[in-house]
Amino acid sequence: TLGGVGPASPPRPVGGPAAGPPSLPRFDAPGVPPTSVPAAPSGAAPAMPAAPAPAQAPPAVTPASRPRTDNTARTRRPRLPWLRARWRLVSLIGGAVVALLIVILIIVAASSGGESKAVKRLHKQAQGQLSEGSYTGLKAADESLRKLLRKSAKHGKARSLRLFVVATLAVEFGHGVQRATEQLDQAKGADDEFRAAGRSLSALMAGHRKRADDLSKQAREGYPKSPWVAYARATVLLWLGHPDRALTVLAGIDAGGAKPLLLRVRVRALLAHGRAADAAKALKEHKAPQPPPPWLALLRLRVRQAPPADGFRLSDLDGAVGVTADTQGKVSDRQQRWAHFLLARGYRRLDKVALRTTHMARTMRGEAPKDPALAESMAAELLAQGRPARAIQLARDVSKAYPD
Repeated sequence: TLGGVGPASPPRPVGGPAAGPPSLPRFDAPGVPPTSVPAAPSGAAPAMPAAPAPAQAPPAVTPASRPRTDNTARTRRPRLPWLRARWRLVSLIGGAVVALLIVILIIVAASSGGESKAVKRLHKQAQGQLSEGSYTGLKAADESLRKLLRKSAKHGKARSLRLFVVATLAVEFGHGVQRATEQLDQAKGADDEFRAAGRSLSALMAGHRKRADDLSKQAREGYPKSPWVAYARATVLLWLGHPDRALTVLAGIDAGGAKPLLLRVRVRALLAHGRAADAAKALKEHKAPQPPPPWLALLRLRVRQAPPADGFRLSDLDGAVGVTADTQGKVSDRQQRWAHFLLARGYRRLDKVALRTTHMARTMRGEAPKDPALAESMAAELLAQGRPARAIQLARDVSKAYPD
């Protein structure tokens, strides 16, 4: 030691290795000679194992060796050379076709929606025109339904409603009698109140009274609360000569839109039953527009002329005169015939012989009327004029129209 401070260092051999523990071999990479790693001194903590070498990334693959995995439009193109050259043109044409189909679908959807609205409008319009109960209203309803069926030929409700309208035109106004008789067996589709009532009236106009009775009875059983069926059943019974049963059918029926038709058949049944006062009361309670429609003016005159017809005046004939003067097609031929007949009977009551003869001659023109009430009234008037042979001939002609 120098100066006697600190422990003395152990002597180091001269020319030999340093003193200490023996060294351990160190292994390196293959082919490299091992090197010596000094061993840990005795009493010291054991040495930690060497940390593993960091993992090395695999060698990168060159672009030339990597497979194509991109999914671009260029790679989706067909392999055919001729189609690849025209791919852009084909894509444009395909897009145009798809766009055109979309436009067509939109147009079809819009047109179908518009057509549906038009069909509903025409159907509602026809029902309103039918509710008027007049000659012009029924003809307008027939025209509306014709347009509707042109747009939608399979509209079952419209077909049934038109069948009823055509039959009612024939029964009430003598319009389209042949068409009404032809549709009797041509009517197809699901049964409803209008179809059931229309077939009954068509059978009546065809002269098949027994069939009309059966059909109207079945319709009444199937639709006991329908005013349209009640009108058809009461009309058939009245034509068969059962006014009392017709009045029973009409009792307690909610008229609804069929009010003009039900009023008409009720007043006729009351007249046939000899209840002119009740018929006049029913007409008085009916609220009608002014001036009254032709059918109402004629019905009022019939009630006014019914026995005893007290206080009958010339002014009572004004309504019938207006019907005979019509030149705008607002009245049917049968209505004009009724008007001439009522004028002839009224002028007879007023002792106006010349006018009575003129209007009776106009009443007798043409074939026998297919209206039993008018035919019976005409025959009675001929008997009152002292012409029984003509009355019998009229009865024969009428019976030919109704072979049943």
